[in-house]
Amino acid sequence: MSAGRINAIQGLRGIAALLVVSDHSILGFSEKTNLDLVGKDHLTYIAETLGRHGVEMFFLISGFVMTVSSYEDFRRPKATSAFVWRRIIRIVPLYWLVTALAVALALWRGHFPSIGEVAKSLAFIPYENERGLFQPIVRRGWTLNYEMFFYALFAIALFQRPRRGLTAVISLLVLLTAIGRLWVTDKCAMASCSLMSFYTQPIMLYFAGGIILGAIRLSLQHRNKMPAVRFDNGLGMAIVLTAVYVAYVSNAAPSNVTYVVGVIFCVLTTAFCALLEDTATGGRIGIIFLLVGEASYSIYMTHTIFVDPVSRLWFPKLGSLGIAPYLAAMIVGTSLLGMLTFRYVERPTLRALRRH
Repeated sequence: MSAGRINAIQGLRGIAALLVVSDHSILGFSEKTNLDLVGKDHLTYIAETLGRHGVEMFFLISGFVMTVSSYEDFRRPKATSAFVWRRIIRIVPLYWLVTALAVALALWRGHFPSIGEVAKSLAFIPYENERGLFQPIVRRGWTLNYEMFFYALFAIALFQRPRRGLTAVISLLVLLTAIGRLWVTDKCAMASCSLMSFYTQPIMLYFAGGIILGAIRLSLQHRNKMPAVRFDNGLGMAIVLTAVYVAYVSNAAPSNVTYVVGVIFCVLTTAFCALLEDTATGGRIGIIFLLVGEASYSIYMTHTIFVDPVSRLWFPKLGSLGIAPYLAAMIVGTSLLGMLTFRYVERPTLRALRRH
């Protein structure tokens, strides 16, 4: 079974996308309401925690899907070029379109991005912006810089046998993280080391975790030992676990314990969806998450187009309703916008480029 037909993983993409939407929506609520400093700090913590876990899930899914979908392609002629082309047409067109819209909006507001900023953003080259952060013109594009770096490593690994190539990618990701902890952080404070610090962050280990989950699934399939349950049971467990974790984060204070719990949450929810066999298409809730998951990249790239203007209109009229209706409106609105973008922009573009 190809990775593209693992329905629970598709649904998990939906969960990850909605966690990122919740992040930016909650931050908007915190900025526009009259909360005391403690309340604002706590909402910011909740938002950033959920957003980080959404990104971490995307990285786990990416490592998993690349492993399962490309395992038979290792050492095949032209496998690397085909892999690179598939990744380019999947990521680049929509990202470039959203970047063009962001540049046009910046120019309309009187801010003029430099040619270097535009070029580096389009080429997925990390750079420090005026705020001292490694964010391109479309700020959430920093995650795509990591994705493209991982794809480059994986493309090179395709020249090797599967086990050797995957082991090499995992080893390099672990080595880069170790360099970041042992050398870059303590002994390389110069500006020239800033780019290296970007590519030595621990978040890249989630790609390695996804590769390991992919290898486990392939091993279970090879031995015919995949647990055969309805996909919405695995996805259902992931949904329930997400709800429990959101409640936990909402009432917990930042600490090492909450950080470790967050890591366990990400890995466990992904494992539920990655290591269970699909035997059905699931019920209504599963179908909803499948639809959201299918459009997850479009939702991720376009959600601020909805959140920013609608939140400005929301608070003068409906701000007194509280955060629950506001967050529900943001989730529904961004999901619908993302689905429309997927149907009328992303999917037609993909089909045209695949034919080419």
